[in-house]
Amino acid sequence: MVTLTALGSDRDFDDSAEARAIRVEQLLILTRLTPLFALANMINSALTVAVLWDHAPRMVGLLWCLVIAVLSVTRLPAWWRHRDAPRPSDVRVEIIQRSGYLATAVGLVWGLGCAYLYPANAPEQQMFLAMVVAGMGAGGAAGLASVPRASIGFAGALLLPFMVRVLWEGTTLNQAMAAMGVLFIGVVVVLSRSSYAGFLDAVRMRVANDGLLRDLEAARADLLDAVASTSEAFAFYDENDRLQVFNDNYLNMLSDLPTPPRQGMTFAEINQAMPPPLLCEGRRMAAEEWRQWRLRQHRECAGSFQQKHHSGRWMLTADRRTRRGGTVTVHVDITDLKAREDELKLARDEAQGANRAKSEFLALMSHELRTPLNAILGFSEILREESFGPHHDKRYVEYAQNIFDSGSHLLRMITEILDLSKIEAGKFELYPEEFELAQPFEDIRRIMGHTAQGADLTLTVEPADGLRPIYADLRAVRQMLINLVANAVKFTPPGGRVTVSARQTEDETEITVVDSGVGIAEADIPRVLEPFSQVDGPMNRRHEGTGLGLPLVRSLMQLHGGELRIDSMVDAGTTVRLLFPRQEQSPAEPA
Repeated sequence: MVTLTALGSDRDFDDSAEARAIRVEQLLILTRLTPLFALANMINSALTVAVLWDHAPRMVGLLWCLVIAVLSVTRLPAWWRHRDAPRPSDVRVEIIQRSGYLATAVGLVWGLGCAYLYPANAPEQQMFLAMVVAGMGAGGAAGLASVPRASIGFAGALLLPFMVRVLWEGTTLNQAMAAMGVLFIGVVVVLSRSSYAGFLDAVRMRVANDGLLRDLEAARADLLDAVASTSEAFAFYDENDRLQVFNDNYLNMLSDLPTPPRQGMTFAEINQAMPPPLLCEGRRMAAEEWRQWRLRQHRECAGSFQQKHHSGRWMLTADRRTRRGGTVTVHVDITDLKAREDELKLARDEAQGANRAKSEFLALMSHELRTPLNAILGFSEILREESFGPHHDKRYVEYAQNIFDSGSHLLRMITEILDLSKIEAGKFELYPEEFELAQPFEDIRRIMGHTAQGADLTLTVEPADGLRPIYADLRAVRQMLINLVANAVKFTPPGGRVTVSARQTEDETEITVVDSGVGIAEADIPRVLEPFSQVDGPMNRRHEGTGLGLPLVRSLMQLHGGELRIDSMVDAGTTVRLLFPRQEQSPAEPA
């Protein structure tokens, strides 16, 4: 910040942008005032000599007037040479200093001359001379306020010799004039400093504005460079919907137009010349329909849309409103993306077809396998029960039991595969009915009781009395409970417990199967819900299994609109919850 002193700035040699701007502005002001000051000095000095012609030495007056004229016109040649020159970027400090020295010299000549020419015993001429000195001092101080060194130097050099001469007279009038002169000098100094402070503020404001303007221009240039270098077609329309900024990609995209887009064109004009795309949002449009639709889309900024051009390229177009009411339009080439989407869609269709083929194959093979398996189970049961007489070797009974157990296991596995395949193929049908939970609970107690007893486990099926009936597929519910209890028995060490219970709320029925088995790590729970996936562990290696039990239960629950939840910790057991939403029996269905 430039500091004011009695004669100007104590940073005359500062090379900052602000200091350079101050020196340039000072020079311009001095240049503009040079002819005015020269003319004022010559006229006032000549008029003063004329008024004092009969009351002061004439030759001294003429010589004084000549010196002032010479000093006044000293800068006129330089002013004439530079009057039409462009605004300089900097000014040497010495030029400003010489201007101060010249102003001080002119003021000193004025002061000494007026002091010497001061008439004795001529009050009217004395008052005239005092007014001339005051006027010249005030005018010089005000006109040179932007250069404090020149302003104070001129006013001080003018007033001080004249005041000494006035005091020398010793009269009351002269003393009063001297007092007024002292006051005038103080006022001139204060006004000069105040004017200079205002001048500095104005220059600083302009420097700041210039810097801000440069920053804005740089930001605008960067923005234009970014727009030009972006791979998307970009256009900006102002609040009057006139094109202001666009890049080459935008021009290339509209290269088929009769008249290329140019700055100032409205979107309506450009849109009127646009040919309709081959497809827009998946459908064809006539030319006029397309133009009306596109104009409305642009003005409402109704989001993005896809269009396919006749060249085969796909474009994603988006219109966005700016804060000031303009519109930014961006066109993104998504041809490669659409090609990848088509590839993914084809791959998905092929995968779905393969999955359907797999499901149909499994369903067919499972059906074909069940017929011979039923025969195997039937004949092995006859052999096991010795229906046509005892075997002479009891090992046949044991072998028949092994055949029956293996066939039963294979039949269960085939049934699970068949059901899961039907669900995946969307061909599994539920046959819901209203029933009491006590019915499937009793089936579980009867079917799985011997299995749990053989594994040295305690199976507890809590009573379901007092619960309202549920509306579901009884066979599917029974199958889910058998799978869950069989899993619990399989993975619970001897001496453990398996508990089946149920509870209801206003909105759902919850069936819970809890065991004290080996448990499942939290990270492995998603795996056990995938078909044919098992978590390795000591209990797995001692038991057979396909890994279809839990996936089948989850799929059946999803068909019921319910949810399967598993909470488990390693060595702390597992809790499986079946959550059935409350459903009322349809009036059209029989009870």
